[in-house]
Amino acid sequence: MQALADRVGDSTHLLMSPYPGLASPVSLQAWGHRLALDSPDDPRSEQFVRALSDSLFLAPLPDACCTEGG
Repeated sequence: MQALADRVGDSTHLLMSPYPGLASPVSLQAWGHRLALDSPDDPRSEQFVRALSDSLFLAPLPDACCTEGG
């Protein structure tokens, strides 16, 4: 898991947290997407982060209103 922690580093847009009981040892999430992996060394983890990095900036804010003009 240290390799994954190194990738996350001090990023303000990525986080890493243990969560017991997951179906796989590694689970990556982005708005509307999820990738389950057996290892953080799986090359798909880097592809996932690269492919969805733009969506990190499009994610709704925690206090944003869900209706127009409201």
